[in-house]
Amino acid sequence: MKCVRVLLAVCLCAMWLVAPSSAGASMYDDVIPGKPLGPSTWGWLNKPTDENDVFRVYLQNGERIQITMTSAADDFDLYMYVPWATGFDTAFKVAESSVWDTSNESIDYVAGVEGWFYLRVHSFLGSGAYHLSAIPSWPTPRTPATPYRIWGRDRYETAVEIARENFPGWARVTHVIIASGEDRAAADPLAASGLVWAYGAPILLVRGNSVPDVVMNALKSIKAANGPFEIHVVGGPVSVPDTLLADIALKVGGVSIDRITPYADRYTLAASIARRMQAERPGEEWGGGGGGMTALIANGEDPDKFFDALALSPIAARNGFPILLVRKDSIPIATKNALTDLGLTARTVAGGPNTVSDAVVLELGAGPAVSERWWGRDRYETAVVIMDKAMDLYTPDLVFPANIGIAAKLPDALTGGAFIGLRGGCILVMRKDTLPDSTLWFLRFQTVDCGKCFVFGGVNSVTDGAILKVGNALATGGGGIL
Repeated sequence: MKCVRVLLAVCLCAMWLVAPSSAGASMYDDVIPGKPLGPSTWGWLNKPTDENDVFRVYLQNGERIQITMTSAADDFDLYMYVPWATGFDTAFKVAESSVWDTSNESIDYVAGVEGWFYLRVHSFLGSGAYHLSAIPSWPTPRTPATPYRIWGRDRYETAVEIARENFPGWARVTHVIIASGEDRAAADPLAASGLVWAYGAPILLVRGNSVPDVVMNALKSIKAANGPFEIHVVGGPVSVPDTLLADIALKVGGVSIDRITPYADRYTLAASIARRMQAERPGEEWGGGGGGMTALIANGEDPDKFFDALALSPIAARNGFPILLVRKDSIPIATKNALTDLGLTARTVAGGPNTVSDAVVLELGAGPAVSERWWGRDRYETAVVIMDKAMDLYTPDLVFPANIGIAAKLPDALTGGAFIGLRGGCILVMRKDTLPDSTLWFLRFQTVDCGKCFVFGGVNSVTDGAILKVGNALATGGGGIL
């Protein structure tokens, strides 16, 4: 949806209210920075009003990206630009495909630097729909990844550091997602991963009664680097009070605030996020290349089961599959309605029968719908299974992820899944001081060419000794002796 952002002048007063903006009102998709490019994307261009669609993809130095476009339109072209591009000047262009009188184009590019590269679909002549396919790979063998710790003094600072890693210098951040970091609302930022796909935005966390200084300073830095931006609030006033948003509006200035609605409970909120995702990127194929529209299903009832939603969150951020929540033995009406209304006929359930009952999985697969279960014997094995399955969605011809995130404690990783998903990776789960057998196996035998490995949280979450074990597992990839 191509619209002009409307910045709201927010005044702090006794009757201060947060007014939700209309879906898509601030989504820039025809200029840099555009939207995250997933493995498979549908779009359309309509001359003369819409001549460009712009996407971004994160590449590491030496990483190869093969992008193909197919379309029945008269003549669409593809152009790729460097991370520091400020526009479509020739000086910023690193690759192009502009075959005369056709819209079937392809780019095969190896990055010489690390960062966000920008892909422009340009309508030279005509209008219509197109399909993009993006396949990353490594043209030469990689040096085994060395684990890199991202952490702060608490979950709020850790979330800021995770966001800063994905957006160095806060460059071109025009949207920010804010959610509660309180344990009671842990499901909110996990379901919000789909908004990362919609907006290409970082997720930051706030307390139930205050905005941590590190978060407020980050928001001020984003404003200083980019000018006015939009904040999308996940959760109702109980989770993220209006007073906190008023504090942000007063101290940061120049922000428009959009609370995702309705938000009656975590199930309703997750459904609202799914609806917003589809509204922001209408017509794009949720499913990455074939068949039904896919929903990711996780237990939203038991906080001990939230690790399954965490393991799903990179897929939501990467592919645009919404995360919807169920109870162990029932499907809330908000979830049922979203599945039906949004045409989510492919349903992938995370966790075993003790997490989501067989009866619920059977109900999810009734009628024209199809359901499948991704699970292991525990949270560690379930995360491995989900990563293995996700690789088929990301890069069907490859057996390794571009990036891996690892976490032991949920608070440190609430925003880590979305971060790693934007980079084409997945997330694994470990214990504080050791690697479970399933995690160890995956690191040793499936990640020989892993690009980067990020560990979320400080030494109170993951010890230095445990990180050493992760590094040893990666260094002996292929089955060497630890």
